[in-house]
Formats: sequence, structure tokens, C-alpha cells
Amino acid sequence: MSISNKLTAINDAKLAIKTAIENKGVTVGAAPLADFASKINAIQSGGGTTSPLAWVRPPDWLEVPMPDASEEIVYALFAVHPNGRRVSFNITGSCHIDWGDGTSNSYASGATILKVFDFNALPEASWCSRGYRQALVVITAASATGLTSLNLSLRHGAYASSPPRSTLLDIAASLPKLTTSATHSLSLSTASSTQSNSGMLERVRLVVQKAGTFSVPLNGITGYGPNLKRVEITTSSGFNGTDLFSGTRGLVNPDDIQINWLGSGSGTASGMFQNCSGLRALPPIDASKITSMGSFAAGCESLETVDLPGTVNCTTVGAAFQNCGNLRSIVLNCTALTSAPGSQFIQNSISIQRLVLTGLRYGLTVSFTALERPALVEMFQSLGTANGAQTITISSTPGASSLTAEERAIATEKGFTLSG
Repeated sequence: MSISNKLTAINDAKLAIKTAIENKGVTVGAAPLADFASKINAIQSGGGTTSPLAWVRPPDWLEVPMPDASEEIVYALFAVHPNGRRVSFNITGSCHIDWGDGTSNSYASGATILKVFDFNALPEASWCSRGYRQALVVITAASATGLTSLNLSLRHGAYASSPPRSTLLDIAASLPKLTTSATHSLSLSTASSTQSNSGMLERVRLVVQKAGTFSVPLNGITGYGPNLKRVEITTSSGFNGTDLFSGTRGLVNPDDIQINWLGSGSGTASGMFQNCSGLRALPPIDASKITSMGSFAAGCESLETVDLPGTVNCTTVGAAFQNCGNLRSIVLNCTALTSAPGSQFIQNSISIQRLVLTGLRYGLTVSFTALERPALVEMFQSLGTANGAQTITISSTPGASSLTAEERAIATEKGFTLSG
């Protein structure tokens, strides 16, 4: 593709985005491309409030089909740069791979799979305005055993030191035979000396359905992918959110996170959204399935509100909302807690203005938050009966000094001691 053709493609894409923005009621006019992000942020949702920035799939990416749950197949779209052409996999289960460049190979189970793409062999029509060509890789099972684990971020043998980022862009997979024996049955990105961090991965669509009792450890599949924007998971597993999106800084819009747990049963959500620093609100979650929340959303610097009144089976919260500097409101049901939240529960979350902890029987520290007098009273009213000697520390909150004796009695008559 010539430079002039590339410039034409970029301009066409700009005009298409401009039209889409203006169709939403925002005037773009002659604004430069650099201002388009602010124009998108100005789009109003149906409720009249600014909508978080939703992910838009690049228009010049190759299409990635979404397989049916009855299939066993992986579609993986890779960027291929002139000087960044290597990928490496490890797959349990014999497989056949169509590399999307006119070549294909069959591999034995457990083999280390190395591939070096020929940039010039890929069609010019696969060029993306971001500066690479594309290869749609298709992986299918070659035996009845199926594909029981996949590591698509293995470091290529040509790299002797720390690996570069994986060039995986978009993946859609149906994997009914993933096993529970591996820590990561499916690894798309894991930061380590032998793995490649998927810094380019933007969308994951995954179906894992099989009959009977089943639990797939999905934790860590995206491992600190900084650009992951869209996730759609359907699994027959029971709930297990451990570290599921930990460190996935690109997740911003809760509507771009869709998880459908078809299995029954509860499970842990420890670290589920930890350090998702761009996430502004939580996606819909069946909170009744959460049994523990240690570091659940710790480090979510953009998070503003947590409204989970259905956490009736959660027994521990740990540092669930530590270092959430913009978090202003938390509503939880704490009736099932078996231990105190601890000093790290909301540590360094200095903007909290509302804290409702229904049925809490243990002490906690709310110092250095923004809780005014009415908010402290509301928190006291939400408490349960203290489990033995329990202290609530309210010092260094703006409302502590103005509490009346009657308002303090709301907590003390439930058996709590107030400090501050």
C-alpha cells in the first residue's frame, strides 16, 4: 500500500468517526483528530449524563468471527510489523494452526510452537492505519482430547532476554475442554521472564461451556494488559473472579465488561479488579456469589461509586478499596463477615463521603476520609450488633467533632467503642 493510499485510508477513517460523533448530537466541525477524544466524551447517554468512553473497534482490523459454544476453535488476530513478526505458543492437545498467511501446520500436544511471519507475504488489504499488517490465526483441535490449555503469550525462542510485548490484538474462542489442572488454563498475557505481556490486546471474547460440574481458573488470563478494553466471557463455571482483571488498566467502561457465570455456587472475588486504574464504575455482578473481597478493587484510582448491597455471603473484605483516591461512596452488606475489615480496607481512599456497611459487627478505621457528620450517622445506623469489644476509629474525619452525644450513642448502644 502506497503512502498516499495509507493517508487516504486514515482520512476516510477520520471522516467516519466524525460522522458517528455528530450522529450522537455532538458538533465536530473542523476540529483536529487530536480533539476527537473530548468530542466522544461529550456524547450524552440516555440519562443525560456523560457516558464513559466506550471502546470502538478499529475499522480497519480484520474481522474475527465469534464461534458457537458447540465448536472448539480459537480465532486470534495478530499485528505483524516489518520488524516484529514472531509469535510463540504452547498448547496442550494436538492441534492444527492456519497462520493466516497461506501456510498451516499440525503440532503435537505440548510442543513449543514458534512462528516467524513474512510481513511481505501478508496481503496489503490487511494493512492497519496503526502501522502494521494483520494475520488471523485459527487454531483447531486435531484429536478427540481437544485443547485443554493454551498459552498464547509464550516468549519466542529468538529473544534471549526479556520478551517484547505480544502483538495479539483481538481473540474469540470456544474452548469446551479446558481443564482445571493448570493454574492458568488459558493465558493470553502474563508478565514474567518467559512470557510476553499483551500490550496490544484490546478485546477478549471467550466461551467455555461443558456439561457437569466445572470450574475453569480464568484468573490472570489478561495479566496486566494495559490496553484491554472489551471483555465478553460466558462460562459454565461457578463464580470465580480471583485476579480476573488485575492490572488491566485499559478497562474504562463497565458496559464493555460482560461476564456470564452459568454455573451455580459462590466463589472469591479477591483481586478481581485490582489496579484497574481506568475503571470508572463496576460492571453488573451477582454480589450474592462473592465469598471474599480481599483487594477486590484496590488501586482503582478512577472508581467513584461501589453499590453492592447484595454481598450477603461475603466473609472477608481485606484491602478491598485501598488506594481508591476518587472513590466517594461504598454500600456493602457485611452481615456475613467473620473478621474485621482491617486498617487497609479503605486506606488512602480519602474522598469517601458515604460508607454504608449493613450489619457490620466488627470495628474499622475510617480516619482521613471525607465523611461528614450526616454520613457518620448513616454509617452508625447501618451497623449490626458488635461482636465483643469492637472499636470504630473516626478521628481525622470532618464530621467527628460535630457529632452529638445522641448520634454517638447510635453506635455505642450497639456495643461499639468510638475513637475520635
